[in-house]
Amino acid sequence: MIHRLKTPENKRRILIFLGDMILMTALLTALVGVYGILTRSGILHMARPLKVWGLIPAPLVLVLLCYIFELYDIAVKERLRTILWVISVCFLAFWMMFGLAKILHINQTTMVAILIYYTVVAAGMSVWRLAARRVFLRRRGRIKSRVLLLGHDPVTPELMASMRFHDFKIVGLLSLPGQNDTPPEGLTLLGSLDRLPSILQSDTIDLVLTSIDSNLPLPTMKLLYRSRYNGLEVQDSSYYFESLTGKVALTHYLCRDTAPYLNLDAFVHPFFKNIKRMIDVVGAVIGLAILSPVLMAIMILQKIIAPGPIFFVQHRVGFQERPFALIKFRTMIPDAERQTGPTWAAVRDPRVTPIGRLLRKLRLDELPQLLNILRGDMSFIGPRPIRRHFAEKIEEQMPFYSLRFSVKPGLTGWAQVNCGYGDTLEGQIEKFRYDLFYIKHASMVLDLMIILKTLQTVIRRTGH
Repeated sequence: MIHRLKTPENKRRILIFLGDMILMTALLTALVGVYGILTRSGILHMARPLKVWGLIPAPLVLVLLCYIFELYDIAVKERLRTILWVISVCFLAFWMMFGLAKILHINQTTMVAILIYYTVVAAGMSVWRLAARRVFLRRRGRIKSRVLLLGHDPVTPELMASMRFHDFKIVGLLSLPGQNDTPPEGLTLLGSLDRLPSILQSDTIDLVLTSIDSNLPLPTMKLLYRSRYNGLEVQDSSYYFESLTGKVALTHYLCRDTAPYLNLDAFVHPFFKNIKRMIDVVGAVIGLAILSPVLMAIMILQKIIAPGPIFFVQHRVGFQERPFALIKFRTMIPDAERQTGPTWAAVRDPRVTPIGRLLRKLRLDELPQLLNILRGDMSFIGPRPIRRHFAEKIEEQMPFYSLRFSVKPGLTGWAQVNCGYGDTLEGQIEKFRYDLFYIKHASMVLDLMIILKTLQTVIRRTGH
């Protein structure tokens, strides 16, 4: 996960984020300082004093909204749209703070200060983004990381495509002893491994990627170790592919008729396991309590607009391939599979009712699964549960598909925030690659990332 921060596009996002934080902190400090000077000099008289602690949530709320509305990705916004988005998000942040005022006991003076703060921040963030856009988008080539490959393997073609998509510059390939001299298409062969010392001296290389199971000679290993102290990054190509794309490369496993080893240390560790279960139980109870009016409203609308059962109960494959009854709000016509049989869920499925389409778009059809979480069938985060019919169908093409049942299924997951519906066999296999990544790299940090990306998906109504 750490190396996902080192792509050129993510470097730009981090720079934008850091610029925002410096700007927000400086303006917040200036606001408190100016208020102190004006009150001490007698120029400003307020019936209620400014509560400095009430200002602290203001930048935190704004940072969260900037993430949700992708304001750290300046490449996808035009100049005018960038300004409009910044103003809109600051306006939304103010109304969120206004809604939290009673809960946080924020007085009127502090709310006026927050309004002034967001107004100035909106102007500052707009100028900062326009300046950053001008620098980054016109000089993209200058911050490209230069990559040298040592050997090639079945992952190489897919790795090349991903690296070029993320603005890496692939310098070329050095062949390893025993490998053929025909590199993958689009990759320049620079010679044998003997040329590595001269290339590292004469060319600016930022990253060296070794092929899977490459047995490098001892002098080469010593050279790479020494170069690490000079800032050179050295990684295994398969590991770097996972870190770059957030999914597991399966080609070399299928070629060798083997299966990836999944490190389940996180899931069997008592701390992670107990904390995750505690969050599931507390979150499900709080969610059911807070959302009970929404659940009741959906049930009433279901009865009025879409006659038939309110809930849809279906058996899915759960933890360690044990079946369980998954509960959802019904979004399709009754007996939707009577004529078609089991079919993949699709974006524009004609069997979906009008209210079902709205529930799917807002992800509200999944809310009854809070009961599954409370019961222990599911967790908040994990691979989405699948029907046994489809699991068996996928396993015909992907022999180790059952590895995804090594952990509890989830209400949302890494695949859901990175993929579409997956309404084909190929789409489901692609989602499986993301599921394997989550299982291999599970942590509380990754779970938090998935929750934030899920909020981003629901609010922006993108992804599936």
